[in-house]
Amino acid sequence: MKYIVLLPILLASTLFAVNESTQEGASKAKNNSPVFIKLDTNKDEKISLKEIHDYKVEIDIKRMKKQVEDTFKKCDKNQDGKISKEETSLKKNDEDDFNSDCRLPTIVLDTMDQNQDGFLDKKEAMDNIRPSVSQRSKIAKQMRRKLKEKEEKIRAKYIVKRFEMCDKDKDELLTLREATSRVCGYDSDTFDELDKNLDELLSFDEMSAKRDQKKALKKELRSKSFQEASPLKKFSMAIYLCDSDDDGLLSQNEAFHADCSIESRIFKKYDFNQDGFIDRDENAMVYESKSFEKYDKNHDGFLDKEEFLKSRYKKLNL
Repeated sequence: MKYIVLLPILLASTLFAVNESTQEGASKAKNNSPVFIKLDTNKDEKISLKEIHDYKVEIDIKRMKKQVEDTFKKCDKNQDGKISKEETSLKKNDEDDFNSDCRLPTIVLDTMDQNQDGFLDKKEAMDNIRPSVSQRSKIAKQMRRKLKEKEEKIRAKYIVKRFEMCDKDKDELLTLREATSRVCGYDSDTFDELDKNLDELLSFDEMSAKRDQKKALKKELRSKSFQEASPLKKFSMAIYLCDSDDDGLLSQNEAFHADCSIESRIFKKYDFNQDGFIDRDENAMVYESKSFEKYDKNHDGFLDKEEFLKSRYKKLNL
């Protein structure tokens, strides 16, 4: 009789143990996030901001590889593994030959034709995707010149329209009142800077004169908004304001210059590849760090599994 009484108890305890074991297994499976495993490249059971940065770079490389693959598939008409740069940049007025699918990003055209023969071969393109992505802030001088020439043409047309709009009395001169009106939008400092002959009037030539960019940047560096900005905000602005050689990178010399005075610890923190420069991708991580720090509850600079599973990073596409 006592065995009959004990049997349900034994069954219940067995079922409870099985259920507990199942729940524990499910919990472990849930914690073994494939995203976490993929991001944790050094296998230390925690995710750093650098690992997030490296992941984003890898995604860009993967995306560009697919783009190159698709382009060669569509544009390599004779299947010789080569396409000409001209094929990838045909203008829309060449209606018979134009194919928008054959256009490659400028960075591919300017950095992947290593032997400068005017052709991209598939192997050459694929081999140079990684260095091209890591150095994409270094825009070729020739490309910069072309871009500036295009901008100048657009600016010239815009200045003509703007002057006509600002010149209410049509006397071909702008007073301070006309220039600082809501329609025109100049401030008094800009007016004084453009008024070269100090007659308190702006002619079209004065208004269309090209401003000294370096002078404007120096003014911005000494502004109250930059000098009183938080270290991180100051750092995110520095790549644009302190890049004195205009190469798209912030060097240590530029960052530590008296006018810029970026903190060394912050520069080192975001120089993920430790090459002594901050590129566009590294600079972008300044904004990412705010989100990262929100999930880093113990403020140790890492996301452990528990913190990671409560963060938005768990939904990253692999």
